[in-house]
Amino acid sequence: MRVGAYVANFGSDSVSVINAQVRQVIAVVRVGPLPHSITTVPGGRAYVTENGGGTVTVLDPDSHEHRVAPRGKGLVQRCPEA
Repeated sequence: MRVGAYVANFGSDSVSVINAQVRQVIAVVRVGPLPHSITTVPGGRAYVTENGGGTVTVLDPDSHEHRVAPRGKGLVQRCPEA
C-alpha cells in the first residue's frame, strides 16, 4: 500500500507512516537515533536522515521495511537498489 506521508518522530527514533486518505497512522517504523529530514523519490522510496547516528534509513513504500545506508566522508554513499 502506498502512503501519503512520513513524519519523523525525533524524540522516539521512529517514523510514522500515514495514510493521507483516511488520515491515520498505519505504521511506526524504528529508525536510527534522532531522525530529522525525510525525502522521497518518484518510485516512492523514502530516505530518512538521522542526526544521532550518522546514517540514512531507506524505507520501502509498500512494505515499510527498512535498511540502513552508512554515511561516508560527508556524503551519503550510493545504496544498491532493494
